[in-house]
Amino acid sequence: MHPKRTTMIAYVGEEHPRLFERQYTSRDAELFVFRTKRYNSKRMIYKKKGTERNFFEKSDFKNMLIVHRLHYSVPSLHSVPVIYKHNNKTIAEYMTKISNQKIINIFI
Repeated sequence: MHPKRTTMIAYVGEEHPRLFERQYTSRDAELFVFRTKRYNSKRMIYKKKGTERNFFEKSDFKNMLIVHRLHYSVPSLHSVPVIYKHNNKTIAEYMTKISNQKIINIFI
């Protein structure tokens, strides 16, 4: 039996979820897509659009990476909340339930 994963990666972007699946499937995390339209996939779980933060707070996951834009390499190994930006546009947000520290902005 596999150990339960503690990290979830939530995709909220506009590109096709298959691109998200290809980019993040190798990570040790559960993949979620928060959209209105569902696509068939055994590796991704679909949830209602706009509910990613609420879902994370109610879940047993300890960490969450919210991906807004694909095609950027975003690490998810922090102990503090981080917002990743490129050209002043949010690429991803890393959140953790353990930390109550100030959010750090990282420009990539």
